[in-house]
Amino acid sequence: MQRSRRKWFHTEQRRHAHDHGLRIELELNLSANAREAQTRYHALRSRQIFGIFEEILPPDRLVRVLGSFVGNAAVTQMALSFSDTRAHTDAIAIALYFGIQPTEPGRVRSMSVDDLRRDLEATRVPSVMNQVRQHVTIGRRMHIPVVACEGGRHLVTWNAGALQGDATLEALFDAVNRDQRFEALYSRYLQNWPEVGGGLFMHDTNCNRYGLFGRFGSLENIDQPRAEAPKYDAIQRRARGR
Repeated sequence: MQRSRRKWFHTEQRRHAHDHGLRIELELNLSANAREAQTRYHALRSRQIFGIFEEILPPDRLVRVLGSFVGNAAVTQMALSFSDTRAHTDAIAIALYFGIQPTEPGRVRSMSVDDLRRDLEATRVPSVMNQVRQHVTIGRRMHIPVVACEGGRHLVTWNAGALQGDATLEALFDAVNRDQRFEALYSRYLQNWPEVGGGLFMHDTNCNRYGLFGRFGSLENIDQPRAEAPKYDAIQRRARGR
C-alpha cells in the first residue's frame, strides 16, 4: 500500500471510530471525551469481531489481536479495561518504528550520515523501546503478550511539508540505510525488542525500492547481494540467532 494511501486509511479509521464512539443515536455514547470514545469504540468492535471467530474456531486455532498505539500506552490500558475486552484478547499489537518525526526534517537536513546514524542509535531506538516497556508492563499485569504487527526504520519526506521530496534529505536517508554500519544499529534494535519484553516481531516489507514514501524494504531489489543490504543482513543474523 502506498504510504499516502495508508495515511488516508488511518485517518479514515480514526474518524470512523471517533464518530461512532460519540454517537448517542447508536446508543453507544461511550464517553463524552472524544479520544476515550474513539478508543472504547475500537475495543468494542474488536471484541465483537473476536466473538464472531470464537463461535467458529476452537481456542487453539484462534489468536485474538488487539491493535494499539506504540506512542501512547494509555490507549492499551483504556482498550483492555473497557467492558470484557481483556478476557477476549490474546495479544496486543503495536507498530515498532524508529526514525524522524514529521516536524524534524529541517533539523536533520544538515546532518552527515554519521550524525544521523548516531542520533538514531542514541535517542530514537531507546525512545521507542521505552514506549514498548510501558505496553509490556500493562500486558504483563493482564497476562497478555505484546507483539509488533510491523516495524523497522522510518525515514521519509512525504510528510515533511515544504521539505517533501527534498533532494538533500532523500540522499541522506538513502545513504544512512545503505551504510554498512547500519547493520550493527539494526541488529541492536532487533535485539532490544525481546530484551524489553516484546514477542513476535513482523518486519515491514522485505523488498521495496527507496523513495519519497520511505525506505521500508530490507532489500531494495530481490537480487540485491546481502553484503550490500545491511538491514537484510541484520534480520538474517537475528533470525538465525547470531
